[in-house]
Amino acid sequence: MYKNKEYGWWSEVVRRALGEHTFERFISMKKHEWDDYRIQVTPYEIEKFLPVMWPVFSMLGLATTASC
Repeated sequence: MYKNKEYGWWSEVVRRALGEHTFERFISMKKHEWDDYRIQVTPYEIEKFLPVMWPVFSMLGLATTASC
């Protein structure tokens, strides 16, 4: 039951319930969903970190389209 260390113990239960093909598709979709989520920049992050990073962006020539 603990064969798949990447997904955890629950993976064998879900794999058996869904079947191999559906399980693999489910995992693939969840990985894409996580990638979409983790690359989002929240308003909190913009407010907190942009003023700190703006001088660095300016120094590197990356601060050309907006100002802080």
